[in-house]
Amino acid sequence: MAQDFNLENKHIVAESTALGATYYANHIFSVKMADDTDNGVICSRGEYIGDEYYEFADYAAGKEPMLVLAPPVMPFDGLKIYTSEDRFYNAKDAVVRCYVLGVGDRFSLSEVAFDAAPSDGQYVTFDPATKLYTVGDAADNSQFCAKVLTKIVRSNLVMYKLVVESV
Repeated sequence: MAQDFNLENKHIVAESTALGATYYANHIFSVKMADDTDNGVICSRGEYIGDEYYEFADYAAGKEPMLVLAPPVMPFDGLKIYTSEDRFYNAKDAVVRCYVLGVGDRFSLSEVAFDAAPSDGQYVTFDPATKLYTVGDAADNSQFCAKVLTKIVRSNLVMYKLVVESV
């Protein structure tokens, strides 16, 4: 991952809570990022490039949704403010891990991942144009859709735990 030194920028922080891909229920693919991309973005697999990785493809309904999730790497840790996980993103052309999502998978995202602050019980879909999760009151079973389970308040970050309802 790349480190962002612009303190005005806040990147999405994503955490895997219980992803089936971690336990062989689904696959984990290596995907080459087409643009600078935050963790927590939903994408799809593009064409096979070679050497066991694929091109990045925007997610669309009917395609296999994958969660971009790479561990942060800290080349510069001289100032504590730059070690916060919201300082990290996946740089263009980086090859990163993407986890195929299935119904029942759970993961958490920081508040900057959403177009509006969600509440427990609301639903979210993913908008590939804005790279944000769209909050709504009803489930959309025609595409990737997750339900907000709970808000998690930490000393430096607000996160929301989601469970995948449909793919």
